[in-house]
Amino acid sequence: MKNLFILRGAFNGLFSLYLACVFILGMKLPMPSDGFYALLDGLLGLALAATMLRDIRGEWLFPLVLIDALARVAFGVLTFNNPALGTSLGWVLFLALGISTLMALGVVGVLYVFLGKRIWRKTGGGARPLARPALIASIVTLLVGVSLNLDPTSDVAQPLIFCAYTLVFGLTLLLAGLSLSKETDRLVTRT
Repeated sequence: MKNLFILRGAFNGLFSLYLACVFILGMKLPMPSDGFYALLDGLLGLALAATMLRDIRGEWLFPLVLIDALARVAFGVLTFNNPALGTSLGWVLFLALGISTLMALGVVGVLYVFLGKRIWRKTGGGARPLARPALIASIVTLLVGVSLNLDPTSDVAQPLIFCAYTLVFGLTLLLAGLSLSKETDRLVTRT
């Protein structure tokens, strides 16, 4: 599980670097790259969800990670299958749906983490290292949805918002993977 957190975090960090380069060079982000990011991150999320289901430390987060991953895969598939989506009226509806999904995932994630405390406490605290990263990721997702809702069509704001989002999301996943590494090291040392 820790390796998937680290891999997904590194992927998000690299995509953030790509977005920063695109913005600095003044280029317009090609539409399929959004789909590529969402699809690959969603597939990594599905792999992480499957791993969490089998690990007592992550079992309580399985539904949240699964829903997030499925939403990303759906966005990626729709974007890949409709590369001209950015030039049509359907784009406005698609963007509104995407923004609403981001905000909903953020709200559900925050509520789920707070309500899930009872669940992860039953694991003897073994799931505790995942609670803070899940909360941070949910808050960041909610903030991205809200900020995109304020100006959804801005060619300047969108790349910056997604760059910041993928960077913070990636760092959060990396820290989750590293905290699991520390926890595993402590467990190995104790026995």
